[in-house]
Amino acid sequence: MKICAERESGIKMTVGELFKHQGNKEITITKVELTGDKGMTKLDSVLVENVPGELLIGIRDGWPPNENEFQLPNKWDSRIPAVGAVVKPGEERSLVLGLTSFSEETAYTEVKIVYKDAGGNYYEQVLPMKYFITPDCDNALAEDSSSGK
Repeated sequence: MKICAERESGIKMTVGELFKHQGNKEITITKVELTGDKGMTKLDSVLVENVPGELLIGIRDGWPPNENEFQLPNKWDSRIPAVGAVVKPGEERSLVLGLTSFSEETAYTEVKIVYKDAGGNYYEQVLPMKYFITPDCDNALAEDSSSGK
């Protein structure tokens, strides 16, 4: 899945995805990083309790997000840093990141979460969304599709 925001370089954006722990052991997130990225920097990453109908998904202007830009979930004030967060089996959270583009052309990234279970085993998960910030979304998405990514 791909999502694009037509913006100029230097813009700060809020992006969000559902993170569901599908394992059978409690996990601790040890790292949230950008992967396969070009021209983007992560500003921050937080987890927000998932309330049905209030999932913060997609891409929006601004970081940190505020009520003046778009309605925040009711649980926003109880957000916690993603790194170090403990997630129970079956638990769903909104993973919300601040990103900024520093590329004059197309910036893009995917997000990788590294976590460990209670037994000390480490795992990596690349989330299914690919984010683009560019002055020309049609061109950027067409180029990305033709490159087989």
